[in-house]
Formats: sequence, structure tokens, C-alpha cells
Amino acid sequence: MGTPLGSGRRAAVPYADGNTLHEQEYAFLRAQLAYAHGDYEQAEALCEQASVAKEFLNFRDRVRLAMLQEQIRVIQADPEAGERLKGLAGEARSRGTLDLAAEVWQAVAETGG
Repeated sequence: MGTPLGSGRRAAVPYADGNTLHEQEYAFLRAQLAYAHGDYEQAEALCEQASVAKEFLNFRDRVRLAMLQEQIRVIQADPEAGERLKGLAGEARSRGTLDLAAEVWQAVAETGG
């Protein structure tokens, strides 16, 4: 399993061995595919699997994972999901990732959030 880089030093970001990171990314990709095919239950389960160690994902992938989870919740009629999507767009914008913010706003528009 992953360990922090260096001995006795605190790593700024947790270290994941390649397998852990790839497992998270693979689960996320499968979740996106399931969502695209309309299999929302499978997409939700795969999002949960990808979320187990989401700190290993980069910022963009964490936002995209959260975005997908909120899109699923919109479909499940969660009344707060649309607002959480908008919050993700604001977070992406505040971090200077305007292209990512645009992706989230597109998801808001597409889901009616």
C-alpha cells in the first residue's frame, strides 16, 4: 500500500502506489461509461468505489467525480444536488480552472440543476 514520501518528512500530498491510483481512475472511468449508458445504479456504485481514496485523484478528477455523483443525485431527484453542482463550478472557477468550471456549468444545464 502507499506510504508518504521521504522518511520523517510530511508529504504535501498522500502517496499512492500505481495500483491504488489506477484502481481509482479505472473505477471513475467505468462510472462515467455507466452514466453515459444510462446505468445510473452502476455509475453510483462505481463512484462510491472511486471515492474510497479520492485524495489520490488530482483536483480535476476529484471535481469531475463529485460532478458525476451530483448528476446522478439530480436524476434521483435530490433537491440539493443542483446547488452542490453550482458550488463545484464556483470552486473550480476560484481555483483558476475555468475550463473545468465550464464543464460543471454544462452539467448543470444538461441535468436541469
